[in-house]
Amino acid sequence: MPTASLQKSIYDNIFTRTFGGTVEPAVADLFISGFGYFWFDKLPAKLTEYTGMGDDEMKKVLAALCQRVTPPTRTLNKTTQTGLGGKKWSTPTNVDVGDAITLSFFEMSGMPITRIVSAWVDMIRDARHGTSILEGDEYAKTKYSATGLYIVTKPDGKTIEYALYITGMFPQKDPTDNLALDVATNDKVDMDIDFNADNVWRYRFDSSEQSFIKSKCETLINTIMQVKQSYMQWSGPSSK
Repeated sequence: MPTASLQKSIYDNIFTRTFGGTVEPAVADLFISGFGYFWFDKLPAKLTEYTGMGDDEMKKVLAALCQRVTPPTRTLNKTTQTGLGGKKWSTPTNVDVGDAITLSFFEMSGMPITRIVSAWVDMIRDARHGTSILEGDEYAKTKYSATGLYIVTKPDGKTIEYALYITGMFPQKDPTDNLALDVATNDKVDMDIDFNADNVWRYRFDSSEQSFIKSKCETLINTIMQVKQSYMQWSGPSSK
């Protein structure tokens, strides 16, 4: 949400549209991308059995190796009517929210991303027989899907600029196509994986109705800041 000082800065610069300097109210920062996190708030419980990895371990691996996020698009559709002389006018009809979010990971030696995602796909539909490994009451959307938290921050890595809470997530492909061989090429492997997204809740700073998203965001940020402090202590003394 824009602060009062930012709003005044914007209003005072309608003419020049320049926000440099050091003296308020003419100064403001651009939004800078590239600072944020994606965290799986919930993973399928059975996934631990098919990967041999702990739940918390998988969450941390997926978070640490995620380098790009492409959230779903919200499109406001319209219907158009033509009047006399071909004059057109339109009225909104419905909002169409995309049903997929793309996460891009870089794979590591030992192939943890392939291990997790391939096991997840096999758990839902085993390629050998085309049915689910999950049986009876274990086969349910609540059991094989995940929820995710996408947070964009200021360059401090802490102050939230934008956040989404996504439910009904599951991978839409086994990423084996990323493991092609070319003896003339030796390079890192990036994996772009589309995940189904049933519901996308956008954190609104002016809404108390979505306080649960704020709570989850703050919990995650606090955890990451603790990791940051541990890293700073490990990496050496402060320059201050």
